Amino acid sequence: MNKIEVNRIEGNILNSNVFVVSKSDRCILIDAGVPLNLLLQKLGDKKVEAIVLTHGHYDHIFYLQEYAQYFRCEIYASKFIPEYLYDKSHNASKGSPYPEIELPPLEKLKTFGDSGKKHIGPFELEYLQLGGHSKADMLYKIGDDIFVGDIVIGRDVGRQDLWGGDKKQMIESLKKILLIDYQIMHCGHGQDFDKNTQNKVINLWAKFLAR
Repeated sequence: MNKIEVNRIEGNILNSNVFVVSKSDRCILIDAGVPLNLLLQKLGDKKVEAIVLTHGHYDHIFYLQEYAQYFRCEIYASKFIPEYLYDKSHNASKGSPYPEIELPPLEKLKTFGDSGKKHIGPFELEYLQLGGHSKADMLYKIGDDIFVGDIVIGRDVGRQDLWGGDKKQMIESLKKILLIDYQIMHCGHGQDFDKNTQNKVINLWAKFLAR
């Protein structure tokens, strides 16, 4: 089985990341905050098997409708994602410096339960419902890599003051991440980090938030 390759593309909406997870000429997209034309330049001839969302804030779903129309593939996310996709107050686009987002119903949207595995093309995707930054926070594991959205952002953690955020749930999410076996963490913004580095960060934040 071919090893996965992960390429990070930084978007123009709050510098959010989109990840292209590839095996040979097939890939999964994680999040949708990069303009379609830039994404297509990076994709080349790769076939997009699915779009996977880490959560539903506007900087991570800004181009989702364009992606859905172009790729015609299934979209996977938390069971709570509709509350964000279809409500500009919940996805935080209302009052932002960017156009407000209330998407039309997405025909190929599929939602995950609390935890499990899903085979998508040549990929085995493990998923885990988190929370704290939003109700729709999800962690995904593909191979030895995890994708955590805005639960952890480099040496920081995500805001808990937006709709659906919760400090206690954030602490629980951080504790869950500490139990996962992985090598590289990919965050919703910024660079990637190894497990040893991030476990130190997560432990510090879990203690700080529990004060």
